[in-house]
Amino acid sequence: MLKMEEFKKNINTTRKPDDVIKVILGNTSNNKIVKDPVKIHRAIYSLTKQDQWKPYLKDFYFNLSSISPFSDQLDQVISRLETSYLLSTPNPRYDSYTLQKDYLLEAMAKFDEEDHIILKEMAKEFEALISH
Repeated sequence: MLKMEEFKKNINTTRKPDDVIKVILGNTSNNKIVKDPVKIHRAIYSLTKQDQWKPYLKDFYFNLSSISPFSDQLDQVISRLETSYLLSTPNPRYDSYTLQKDYLLEAMAKFDEEDHIILKEMAKEFEALISH
């Protein structure tokens, strides 16, 4: 029983790359974002270049040998969020994601108050970057 309790505790407190992206998306000001992988990858790549945000995005490595920065890890995170319907594309043109913010923001519990402030700043910058 002790092992099971330890497992439950770890699953609720261990931060994964998915959690960071979920919190960033959940803290955007709109319920929709553009469904443009190039913009999303470029935005997260730009965030990785800011010293104060590097520790949160350390799991994302970007291949810069193509036209645009690309991260396999980020691509997998987006795919998992799509599969779980936390990112959905119900619009007929499939040009934007609808964000399931209640579920995305559940990941905030894995971060402390100081992290919340930083992650909200990251969300604002992310939103600004993808809106160009």
